[in-house]
Amino acid sequence: MPYFRVQLHGTGICLVGSDSEPPIVGFYTTRIVRAESREAAATAAARSVTAQWGSGTAYAKNNRGSLPMLSVEWAKDDTFIGSLRFRGTGHTFYSADPTRPDPTRPDPSRAPEGVAD
Repeated sequence: MPYFRVQLHGTGICLVGSDSEPPIVGFYTTRIVRAESREAAATAAARSVTAQWGSGTAYAKNNRGSLPMLSVEWAKDDTFIGSLRFRGTGHTFYSADPTRPDPTRPDPSRAPEGVAD
């Protein structure tokens, strides 16, 4: 059975740190899996990542958003030797865009709708 390297993009999460930091809202992660096809590899990689975010895990306990919505960025052939050299189980997280307002916190510079200055 062939080896595949699959990169996934996860969105819909919300990991909140300190008040001065924007929340983490997404991530990228890469997995190596064995599967019959690229499509099956993408499914297996997504299943692996979803299990890491499932109920009772450290990610689930700290996530104020939803389970990650996963999309495949790419999937490519790999080798047995490549699988031995690669131990990717981590994530590369990114925060909300600091130039845009944080949707989880009210913007103090804007009055609520219907309230005039």
